[in-house]
Amino acid sequence: MGYNLTVEVVVMNTLAVALATDSAVTVGDVDKIFSSANKLFMLSKHHPVGIMVYDNANILNIPWETIIKIYRKKIGSLEKETILDYTNDFIKFLNKNIDLFPVESQKEYFKQMLSAHFSVDIEDLDSKIKEALSESKNGIDESQVKNIVDSYIDELFSLDRKFNYLNSLGEQDAKQILRNYKAEIDEIIDLYYQELPIGQRKRNVLRKYAANLLIKDYSGLDIVYPLNTGIVIAGFGKNDVYPIVTNFSIRTVLDNKIIMDEIEINKITHDSRAAILPFAQIDMVQIFMNGVSNNYRKWIDDYVEMIYDEIPTLLLNDLNINESDKELIEDKLIEIGQKQYELFLQVEEETIINNWRPIIEVVRALPKDELARMAETLVNITLFKTRISVEPETVGGPIDVAVISKGDGFIWIKRKHYFVKELNPYYFKKEL
Repeated sequence: MGYNLTVEVVVMNTLAVALATDSAVTVGDVDKIFSSANKLFMLSKHHPVGIMVYDNANILNIPWETIIKIYRKKIGSLEKETILDYTNDFIKFLNKNIDLFPVESQKEYFKQMLSAHFSVDIEDLDSKIKEALSESKNGIDESQVKNIVDSYIDELFSLDRKFNYLNSLGEQDAKQILRNYKAEIDEIIDLYYQELPIGQRKRNVLRKYAANLLIKDYSGLDIVYPLNTGIVIAGFGKNDVYPIVTNFSIRTVLDNKIIMDEIEINKITHDSRAAILPFAQIDMVQIFMNGVSNNYRKWIDDYVEMIYDEIPTLLLNDLNINESDKELIEDKLIEIGQKQYELFLQVEEETIINNWRPIIEVVRALPKDELARMAETLVNITLFKTRISVEPETVGGPIDVAVISKGDGFIWIKRKHYFVKELNPYYFKKEL
């Protein structure tokens, strides 16, 4: 079971932080969608701290809801100095209770993650082999196929070496994974490369690549970790005057370690007195804030850059100019194009800032109830967009909303229950 595409929003100012989330959950590979998942929780029953989870409802088949409530019971009335302390303590709790995640489950999920990556790689490799076949009149023999395979594996590993390890992980961790998970790695290599000629040296390169896949920071690459869970922790520690939000992504548990990305911190300060933070499915919130989604903006930027790059060559090819003059003119046109492209990016950025700045100005002054209403509305915008599109409704259901302030603590504004309240009065006494 997993949340898959969900939508969560945090809106905060100097007074409080509001959190809102949908309730949709997509089950397994059958894309069966239910609208009753809980994704927003108190992290402490005694202090102003909340937690939201997105992307995956479980970690190695254990529901995050269960883990959060075990932690909440463990921490009791203990108060931490800052929200970052709560965040680090929660991560420390996961690592100290690693026996929650059996080794066999770790290995099974490791294979699933490897399989997801290798399936993409092998499709790319197959296309390269087919391209070579289509370009050859007489076909290609096994040695030529082997050269293509060897070259592709070398490209994978060469790219991999450009990236750093996550957090405190390093080469020694990769070597240990290689030792402890060798059978699982070989199983996946055999599954995807069984019909291709691959020698022992290239198999060893693939093994090293596989050992790195979950423990390196591949920022900028379009790599998906299908078992990821996003964690958002928000509120006030003992010494926090203004609200703070931390968020990070947990990839999996591997070799008895929590594998996670770096913690991001967003805080309200005297100079930065409001913020709107979307998580998971963020396009509609970006459009509301910036006037355009980041994906569309990137497409426009890339297209404009391509135009400026290609115009000098296209223009000069149509003009009757000798080669020596053509080279000088082309260099000058490229230089002018680069300056114009930088100017375009600057104007684009200013336009976006002019779009979101008035919104942030209003958020600075919002009272607690309006913070909650805004967070809920931003979730609703995404729900409405999904509802009228032809895509599966992977976001939806009731919206849970909470507001956390220094004085009032964690306050539910909207909260669904899977049971009738009147039949379960003991539950609400227990919650007090």
